[in-house]
Amino acid sequence: MMEHLISLKEWSPEKIRSVLDLARNVKTNPSAYRDAMARKTLLMIFEKPSLRTRLSFEAGMSQMGGHAIYYHTGNSPMGSGKESISDSVKTASRFVDIIMARLFKHADLLEMAEYATVPVINALTDDSHPCQILA
Repeated sequence: MMEHLISLKEWSPEKIRSVLDLARNVKTNPSAYRDAMARKTLLMIFEKPSLRTRLSFEAGMSQMGGHAIYYHTGNSPMGSGKESISDSVKTASRFVDIIMARLFKHADLLEMAEYATVPVINALTDDSHPCQILA
């Protein structure tokens, strides 16, 4: 089953513990995970720029054998409203394995999750910041 990370309110305490245990294991034994994301691509959609968020996701993908694509909505068709979120995410889902988004509006993230056929990660919205809480 595909799972999004939209808000920690949607996750059980057991699920959160499991993710934190996995993160601890990755940190203490990185060589065991160097190919965990091999042949996987992460699309990082930024409406709100953040050096720390970009570095942590890009480095994480690289260290685990994957690839990250940076996309800023500022001067893009999606950001200008010329392309709908639903169409953009449907298209992106055909080419990437995971979508991470750092957006102003939580409603936009929910729309992404509704139309994506790959997992969506909330890297920040006006409602929640689950990755920072987990960190």
